[in-house]
Amino acid sequence: MTTKKSKHQHNRQQRRNALAKRRGFRSYAEQRRYQPRIANSDELAKLPASAQEARRSAFDALSLARRENLDFATAARRSGVDPLAARWWLADTVSGAGDTMTVTDADRLLRSMFVYSGGQAVPVDVRGSRQATRIAEYHRAVAAFLDGDLKALEPFRGVTIAGVELEADPDVIEDMGRFGEFEFEDIYRQVTP
Repeated sequence: MTTKKSKHQHNRQQRRNALAKRRGFRSYAEQRRYQPRIANSDELAKLPASAQEARRSAFDALSLARRENLDFATAARRSGVDPLAARWWLADTVSGAGDTMTVTDADRLLRSMFVYSGGQAVPVDVRGSRQATRIAEYHRAVAAFLDGDLKALEPFRGVTIAGVELEADPDVIEDMGRFGEFEFEDIYRQVTP
């Protein structure tokens, strides 16, 4: 015979496991081994692949909320992620509850991204939304240059982010384009040497 207390505990554990799965973990027990605030790329690499993907999706929702001035819950749903699951990855960047979740204007969260430098894709760890936005602007400029905007790269000449100088040489970018070196779909990917 099941008691009320044990049934309540069982339901609570089921809810915890379900939310942990939406955050990219197999169970609540697995989630407890990790912190949502990632300090460096080693910690990020130790996350299960599904948790890394859930974290990237949370950042996509955050970016959409900022770009289109949306409440976070709406941005998360439009990005195809559960707002509560995504919020866990974003720490104190999201406040409020339900459809009144708001996001801060900027943050200092770690993002592993990539840029082009020296004729190749180079991984960079950036801390904060402002540097991440600058990298996104750079990727848009590279795409614009490859689409024929010959001046798109000029604002990025001599620009360094996270100690890496951004590739802004038109000849190098053209060569890379000919060899199919560019990926603009996901700038939050890990680049392996």
